[in-house]
Amino acid sequence: MYQKPRQVCDPLCQALNIMREAVIAEVSTQLSEVVGVIERHLEPTLLAVHLYGSAVDGGLKPHSDIDLLVTVTVRLDETTRRALINDLLETSASPGESEILRAVEVTIVVHDDIIPWRYRGVTGREGVR
Repeated sequence: MYQKPRQVCDPLCQALNIMREAVIAEVSTQLSEVVGVIERHLEPTLLAVHLYGSAVDGGLKPHSDIDLLVTVTVRLDETTRRALINDLLETSASPGESEILRAVEVTIVVHDDIIPWRYRGVTGREGVR
């Protein structure tokens, strides 16, 4: 995961950074296991794994999940997808089901499907311009 260089910030910014690091530390063991599973299944096509959501914005609660965005070079075939899902289920738990594991939500995107970003605007609807 990429981390931007730290910049000088005010005390509130510093407090938020400390809180963010503490939250990430709270899920780091499970996160390492999940990333290991992703790497094992997607190694040849894996470009990036990004942690996002409440784990990085300071809003992680006891039943919050871990959100990961995975970027790959090609679409997953069905065999790889099923094997990945089965192994991810071993490193995840439904909210409140485990004191150690959190639910994990993994979104996989193909790089060329999102770069360059193409936005299709909705037209012909009331309130949309």
